[in-house]
Amino acid sequence: MTSSVGSTPSSGTSGTSGTSGSSGTPTSASILAAAQAAAQAAAQTIISGSGIGSGMNLQQLMSGLMSVESVPLLNLQAQQAGVQADVSAFGTLSSAFSTFEDSISDLTFASSFQTLAAGTSDETVASASLNAGALAGSYSVNVTALAAAETLLAPGQASTSVSIGSGATTTLNIQLGTTSGTPPTFVPNSGQTVTPITINASNNTLEGMRSAINAANLGVTASIVNDGSGTPYRLALTSTTTGATQAIQINVAGAGGTGAGDPAITSMLQYDPNGTMNMTQTSAAANAVLTVNNTPIQSPTNTVDNGYPGLSIALVGTGTTTITVGNATDNLASLVQNFVTSYNTMETTISGLTQFDSTGANNGPLLGDSTTLQLTTQIQSIVSSVVGGLPSGTSQLADIGITLDPTTNQLDLDSATLSSALASNPQALQGLFSVQMSASDPLAVASVVTNGTPQSGTYPVTVTQAATQGSVTGSAPATLPTAATQLSFNLNGTFASINVPAGPYASLSAYATALQGAINGNSTFTSAGFSANVTANSDGTLSVTSTQYGSASNVTITGSDAQSLFGAASNVGTAGVDIQGSIGGIPAVGSGQTLTASGQNPAAGLAVTVQGSQTGSRGTVSYSSGIATQLTNVMTQAVQVNGSGGATSDGAITSAVSTLNEQITAIETQESNTQAYITSVSANYQTEFTNLQTTLASMTSIKSYLQQIFDPTTSS
Repeated sequence: MTSSVGSTPSSGTSGTSGTSGSSGTPTSASILAAAQAAAQAAAQTIISGSGIGSGMNLQQLMSGLMSVESVPLLNLQAQQAGVQADVSAFGTLSSAFSTFEDSISDLTFASSFQTLAAGTSDETVASASLNAGALAGSYSVNVTALAAAETLLAPGQASTSVSIGSGATTTLNIQLGTTSGTPPTFVPNSGQTVTPITINASNNTLEGMRSAINAANLGVTASIVNDGSGTPYRLALTSTTTGATQAIQINVAGAGGTGAGDPAITSMLQYDPNGTMNMTQTSAAANAVLTVNNTPIQSPTNTVDNGYPGLSIALVGTGTTTITVGNATDNLASLVQNFVTSYNTMETTISGLTQFDSTGANNGPLLGDSTTLQLTTQIQSIVSSVVGGLPSGTSQLADIGITLDPTTNQLDLDSATLSSALASNPQALQGLFSVQMSASDPLAVASVVTNGTPQSGTYPVTVTQAATQGSVTGSAPATLPTAATQLSFNLNGTFASINVPAGPYASLSAYATALQGAINGNSTFTSAGFSANVTANSDGTLSVTSTQYGSASNVTITGSDAQSLFGAASNVGTAGVDIQGSIGGIPAVGSGQTLTASGQNPAAGLAVTVQGSQTGSRGTVSYSSGIATQLTNVMTQAVQVNGSGGATSDGAITSAVSTLNEQITAIETQESNTQAYITSVSANYQTEFTNLQTTLASMTSIKSYLQQIFDPTTSS
C-alpha cells in the first residue's frame, strides 16, 4: 500500500491532501479512517462480550482485539502512501520541467536568432542560405556553367564477363589533376598517392576491372553502361568530386608499372591527355562559373560558400536570378510567444502541486515543500531579472513586453512592445534568451565547456606562455631523391608509414610539397584529425611541423630514407607546449591553445582559444547567459544524477526523491516487523481463547451436573 500522514518528509513535504491520487488507490486519510472504524468496532465487541457465562462470541472478541493490534500497521501504511504520493508529485514536476525545456530549446541556440532570410527569384537557377556575416541586400547572380565531374567511356564490349586480352599482367595508374590548353596538357595534383591497379587473368573482364578500380578508392568510380549497340557494354569512369582539378589520367603499363601492358587493355583504357586517349570523354572536369553583382566567381562544387560574405549559393542550372537578403522577424516572434505559452503551462502544473485549500481536502502534495519552493523562487527570479553584460533597454524580458503577474505567477506578453523591439534590434534577443560570447582580441575565440555555467560578465585574459607546435628539423641538408621514398612517422603519438612517389622533383621545395601531401593524405592521420606542414629551409634542410598545438603535439621520423632526407636514421623532434595564463585574474587550465577557467572562478566553464605567440594581456572575453539558457540550466541541474554526464552531485529533485525513497524503505521495514508482531500476538490470543473455550465448556458441564443433584425438578 501507499500513503503517509503522521510524519513530515525531510525534504520539507507537508503530507498528502487526503484525496486519492488515482482511481482505486487508497490515501492516508482513507486508511486511517478504516483503522479508526475497526478500533471502535473492536472496542464495542469487547465491551458487549465481557462476562463469564454471558454467551459471548469468542471468535468475534478475538477479531476485535486483533483489529486494535493492527492499528499501528495501518498507520505505517498510511505514512507510506503519503511519501509515495510525494514521490509521484516530484515525478510530475520533473516531467513539467522536461516539457518546458524541450519547448524552448530553440531559444538556447544562437542560430535561432538569425535575423536575416534569403529568397531567390528563380530557384531553377540557384537557391540561397545564410552563414555568419551575411548582410542585407540584393544580389544579382548569373550562372554560365555548373561544376562537373569528368566521365570517360571505354570502347564497347559484347559481354561483361568474357575475358579481354590475353590475361598478361597489366598495371593501371590512375591520377587526378588539371587538363588545360590546346593541345591538352595534364598536370597531376600534388600530394596524391598513386596506387597501381593490377589487371591479369583473374580480373580481365569488364566486371573484374570495374571491381578492381572501385576497390582502389582513388577518387574515381567505375561502372558498366549499356548503350544498346551491337557491343553495348562500356566501362565508364567518373571522378567522385566535381571541379577542374578532378580530370582523369589513365596510363596502362606492364607488370610492375614498366613496359607495355596487354594491348587489348591498352587500346580500351589508355587515356593520357598528354598523349594517347583511347577512351571517350563525355563530361569534362569543370568548375562552376558565375558572377555575383558582376564579380566573377569560380567554384569546384555547385555550392558556393562565402563567395560573398555570409552567402551560400546552391547552383541548380544556368541562367540569371536575384537573391534578396532581408529581415526575418516572424520566426523570432513565434519563438517568444511559444516561450510565454510554455512557461505558463509549466506554472499551472506547479500551482496545482503546491496549491493551498483552507479545508485541507485539496492541498497540493508539494504544498510547503522546501525543494519545490526553492526551485520556483529561482525560476521566478530569473524571468524577472536583468541579464548581466547586456546594454540597457535589451537586458530584461520587460524590455520586449514580457512581465510576470505576481498574483498568478503567469507571464503576460504585450505584442506591440515585442513587435517594436524586433523592428528596432532583433539581434538583441540572442543575448536576452541565449548565450552570447565575444572576445576583444581578434585572435581569441570564446566558448563554454560541456556542463559549464560561467557567470555573466567581462573577464580579462592574460597569456604567460603561448602554445607551440611539435616539429622536427633535419640535422643535415637533404639529398633530393629521384626514386620513391619511404618514411615512418610518429605524428602526435600516432604511427604511419609514408610513401612519396618517385620524382623527378625540380627542387627541394617540390619534394617538400609532395611529402606534405603524402602525410596529409594518409588515412591513418586523416582519421585521427592530424596533419603537418613540410618546409624546405634555406640551408637545404627539411622541417616537419605538426599543425596541432600543445604538449600532445610532436613529430618523430625514422625509416629507410630518413638518413638521406633528415640527416639521421632516427629524428626526434621538439614537442609543443600548452598555453598558460589566466581568465578573470585566476590561473586557468591550459591545453593546446585553449585556456579554461575552473575552480572557484566566476568564469568557471568559460574557455578561450588564443592564437599567436604574443604573451601578456590578450584583451577580454564577455559572456552573458540569457533567460532561456538560465532556466534550462536550473531545470537540468535539478534532476541531475551524481556521476552522470559529468555531474558532481545530485540535483535538488533527485536528492529529495532519494530521501523519500529511503523513508519508504524504512517504513516497509517497520511494516514487516509490525506484521511479525501481530502474527505472534494472534497466535497467543488463539491459544488463550482456545483454553478459555475449553474452560467455559467444562464449567457449563459442571453447572448441568449440579442442577441435576440440587434441583432435579428444574433440570427436568
